[in-house]
Amino acid sequence: LISAGLVDRRPGAGTRVIAQNVAMRYEHEIDTVDLLMQYGNSTRLQVISAQRLAASAEIARQLEIAEGKDYLRLYTVRLEEPSRQPLAVTEMWVPVRTGVPADKLLDLSTAARAVARFLEPSKLSKVEQVFDATSFSTEDARQLSIKKSEPAMRVQRRYRDAQGKMLMIATSLHPPGRFAYAMVLSRNHR
Repeated sequence: LISAGLVDRRPGAGTRVIAQNVAMRYEHEIDTVDLLMQYGNSTRLQVISAQRLAASAEIARQLEIAEGKDYLRLYTVRLEEPSRQPLAVTEMWVPVRTGVPADKLLDLSTAARAVARFLEPSKLSKVEQVFDATSFSTEDARQLSIKKSEPAMRVQRRYRDAQGKMLMIATSLHPPGRFAYAMVLSRNHR
């Protein structure tokens, strides 16, 4: 009850109820790429759709490829285990290059495993993250079983390989109360 944030205990003062419901369904502490990727190991990715498309000028700019080049668009739902409650919807963009397992990423029966292998921490040099707020589309709200009017925490991650090339852009939308990131920042002492 204490770790769930439902009660507070103080020596000499007793225990008091501070919340009726668990504040956050899933909290993820990160300070390395390896710990960031553990989120994928402790939850389940369900790929809803996968397409091969030609990049518009804006998508090409973001993926650092030429306009008209092929990229893959995967639309996914991240599920908490074992409850299978949806934690987030994620749209993934993958530039099609040599070494990209496009066939496996486009096959809904193999896509989730292919994403995990493709983003193996040992292959990554950097993951850039941006957090902001947005709103849900009707489809996103339906996938998460929420009202469209709920606010969304948007997390955009840009995964780069050892040469600094863009491997994937993943944009996740989280509804209130289902997910939180916890980070500890320390002063660098040299």
